[in-house]
Amino acid sequence: MKTRFFPHLLFLFLLALGPSACQKPTQPGDASSDRLVLSGPIEKRIPAGQFLPGTGIQYVGPTSDKGAEVRIDGQTAFKQRADSIVWKGSPMTGVEISLNQRVLTYNDDALYMAGVATIVIDGVSPTPLASPPKAAIEYILPVTYNVEVGQTAPGTTLTLMAIEPEQGAQFSGWSSEQYPYRRVADSVQWDGWLRQGVGLSLRLRVALLQKNSVQLVGLATLKLNP
Repeated sequence: MKTRFFPHLLFLFLLALGPSACQKPTQPGDASSDRLVLSGPIEKRIPAGQFLPGTGIQYVGPTSDKGAEVRIDGQTAFKQRADSIVWKGSPMTGVEISLNQRVLTYNDDALYMAGVATIVIDGVSPTPLASPPKAAIEYILPVTYNVEVGQTAPGTTLTLMAIEPEQGAQFSGWSSEQYPYRRVADSVQWDGWLRQGVGLSLRLRVALLQKNSVQLVGLATLKLNP
């Protein structure tokens, strides 16, 4: 039988861990920078005997009296529910991941964790794609983009060209020409490469439309192919 966690339960768990585990959605930095930083809450599952992909965290399995046996970069640790699991490293060139998580639960099949991931990507040079890139490793994080007219959303080629009173925000920067206007609550999607082997898929909606700016909120799926 599979264990399932619902978003509101995850939120309550993170809230109980304190401010360091409950962060607002990422507002990525300056679009002119070649560095992109994404940070936010995540939930991960590690099957027994396997590693969390791209990290040195391995779940060995449950023990009869010490809790969950976990190996972090080869060192054995025994973890109870709500215990921390912290890891920092580089799964591939130009990408650094910091994980600050805690154990939700574990059983014979898998260990479940929740916490915060901070991912730094250097050498970013966005290239749009017509469809989402495939990936061996994925991190899904909430994001908020505040974009002014003439600006490009960081980590993308998505540019806010103008805001028309009747039609809404006018965007450009997809892989092929499409209807450019979005009004409040409309969806905005972008797929592309950030650098070699690092993809990004954005599934956003227009949350706020002002005279010279727009706020986009939603989910960013970072896709790593080491």
